[in-house]
Amino acid sequence: MNSRPVSKMNTAARYTSFVFSLAIFSISVSALGQTQVELADRKLPNVIIMMADDMGVGDTSAYQDWTGNPDSLQVKTPSMAQLAKRGIRFTDAHSPSSRCTATRQALLTGRYTWRTRLKFSVLWGPQGDPLIEPDRMTLGTLLQKHGYQTGMSGKWHCGLTYRNANGDPESNYQNVDLTKGIADGPLNHGFDFFHGTSRSHPTSKDQGWLEGNRVPAAESGIQVDRTKYILNQTGPTNYKMAKKFLDAHLNTQDTSKKPFFLYYACHSNHTSHDPCNNIEGRQVKGKSHPGGKRSDFIYENDVVLGLLIDYLQQHDDPRRSGHALIDNTLLIFTSDNGAESKRKTATGPLRSNKGSIYEGGHRVPFIASWPLGGIGNGDPKNEGQTSSFPICHVDLLATLAEIVGTSITAGNGEDSFSILSALKGNPPPNRTPIIHNDHNEGARQAGKKPKDPEAAWIAIRVDNPIVNGKQFPGQWKLLADHQLLIDGKINPRELYELSTDLKEKTNRLNDPDLIPLVSALAMQMQEIHDSGRIQ
Repeated sequence: MNSRPVSKMNTAARYTSFVFSLAIFSISVSALGQTQVELADRKLPNVIIMMADDMGVGDTSAYQDWTGNPDSLQVKTPSMAQLAKRGIRFTDAHSPSSRCTATRQALLTGRYTWRTRLKFSVLWGPQGDPLIEPDRMTLGTLLQKHGYQTGMSGKWHCGLTYRNANGDPESNYQNVDLTKGIADGPLNHGFDFFHGTSRSHPTSKDQGWLEGNRVPAAESGIQVDRTKYILNQTGPTNYKMAKKFLDAHLNTQDTSKKPFFLYYACHSNHTSHDPCNNIEGRQVKGKSHPGGKRSDFIYENDVVLGLLIDYLQQHDDPRRSGHALIDNTLLIFTSDNGAESKRKTATGPLRSNKGSIYEGGHRVPFIASWPLGGIGNGDPKNEGQTSSFPICHVDLLATLAEIVGTSITAGNGEDSFSILSALKGNPPPNRTPIIHNDHNEGARQAGKKPKDPEAAWIAIRVDNPIVNGKQFPGQWKLLADHQLLIDGKINPRELYELSTDLKEKTNRLNDPDLIPLVSALAMQMQEIHDSGRIQ
């Protein structure tokens, strides 16, 4: 993958234009021209979304030709490279936030997390009240309604509510009785199966593993048997439980004729770096290149992806005679934000890293394949496709809604834009703006810490905008400080044009020729904030 040719779509995608007065995006069955007979005929795909934790674009050799990392320093990820050859990789893919909680909530709901009470940072503490409202559509509830069996393995970090000794939901964690289980968790937001942790692997020792709505290690009150939770076993355990879900799905008559959705949320490679020895007999520790704990933990992600690919290849599809599961499975690999490491080999040719709204904080790997759906052809001997069309995790709700042929109901998926055509190699026109938030540098500029409100910066990305009939060619990104999310009033601070300044070295905010553009972008960001949805 060191010399991947860039496909023709790169040029086409780079010049997509955005006009400021877009109609509210929605999907309708009639607009898609899909009858119920057609939907049943084409057999909906299985869906697997695998999300790494803190893995930058430079952390995978699938992007080595784009990052320019030397062979001696590049972490080798052959399974990710294989998936890219089977399908398509995006070089302009983004997490909605520069840190984990906000990305995970937005991925599941199609709604930016800064619209909730969490304006910056992450959910802290052993509980963290749920961010997802009980009646809000998620990827899970959307697919459940269309006949999917849904499962999750790994890191949740969207907030949980436990029960007290009376079995009632309890807001004060000190009054929780973990033996009574979970009152609000993944099973309440669209998952039939869940095994994982409340947060990152080192901070989840307070409860250990969670299974469905149970806390298996609970002893009494908030006391747990901590010997049952071992940090370097998160990788093997997550895969074991994901495989348990898949095996049960395929081997049960009632479910085998249904499509499945697996949300696989890795703990790797979040600090502390705790690689396992092996997963399913495949060596991890000491096997990676260039070596070391961080490199091994990244490689653990690649081993898991390889196991999933092999599983899909080795199992026949009970819904499609003559096909393996991999043919009709939408398999996506991505990361929740940029690298936690400040090494430039981790972030690639980008400024900053995790916790920043500069590109290094939110530009992430995003690779997808679905051969029967026209997303790549599934042949690992091909070079695969590359797209520079800008996409964001928040887009997946609208994308899956289009795949299953339904609309997003009012009050849901407010910020989601379908990228299905982009996944198939045909970038759609008039992509809606992409928003990022959570900026450590903003807090530091104000003499504060990343946990302080001054970190609540926000950025808007728009390509080739038209202002008062004049087009401003380029990939424009306006950064505003915390005042918008905290006080409701926008205060622009920085402006960059990414196609010529990917490292964001030149702040063009005060360029007199760009005053109309700054005003228009600021006004649009204010409107997006105030209206409650992308315009």
